[in-house]
Amino acid sequence: MKEFSQTKILPFSQIQMFELVADIANYPDFLPWCLAARITKTTQLEKNKQELNADLIIGFQLYKEKFTSKVILTPNERIDVNYIKGPFKKMDNFWHFKALKNNQCEVHFEMTFEFDNFIFKKLSDLFFEETAIKMIDSFEKRAHSLYK
Repeated sequence: MKEFSQTKILPFSQIQMFELVADIANYPDFLPWCLAARITKTTQLEKNKQELNADLIIGFQLYKEKFTSKVILTPNERIDVNYIKGPFKKMDNFWHFKALKNNQCEVHFEMTFEFDNFIFKKLSDLFFEETAIKMIDSFEKRAHSLYK
């Protein structure tokens, strides 16, 4: 199993960054390898929390797969993503957003990831960290295009 963690301080507000990451339906517009996204279920939880079920279709070259995750949104604070079904053995992540001075935000991201398929598992061993960094960079670039 692979694990990745990164913290960045960005020149955007905590609310802006939370809303950007929570906007799953627009992931195909800016996330590499995300071909489609849709929310299949929304449930209101306590304290303004929401639980979503989201389907993403990811692909590169000849490979294309759909996976489903449960997403818990704690407004402006954190987003927890837990894998439900698809081509992975495990794929969980969380985002934590902390407001800083001067309308900045500390964004902390953690991910654990493992393919069920032996071949894809070996490939992910080679490209996991590079892929995770590219994904985080894509969110940062999207924030710049939306908020600056």
